[in-house]
Amino acid sequence: MGVKVTVEVFKSSVWKPHRNADIFIMYDYGIDDIRANLTYLKQNTKNTVYQVGGTKLGKSLNQAIRTIEEEDLEEALKSETVELWNEIESQFKEERKPRR
Repeated sequence: MGVKVTVEVFKSSVWKPHRNADIFIMYDYGIDDIRANLTYLKQNTKNTVYQVGGTKLGKSLNQAIRTIEEEDLEEALKSETVELWNEIESQFKEERKPRR
């Protein structure tokens, strides 16, 4: 059906170094960002069902993916994932005076 690959970035010129990301590669499809985004949201919000906004998509990951595609919720899923990512990242940010 596919593979799950963990990518580890050691150095980045545009963002912080040493990051990991899970990428799902489905055969005959390519990179499955819907699956990755739904998994990320469910793990980091402690929800018992997959949901986007207030729309519950169900307990099954495959059913949630099907619902997202049928109802054209890809952009809402992407926006919610980015918002959650930024919220989590902001918790680790330290405000410091700039060096001279």
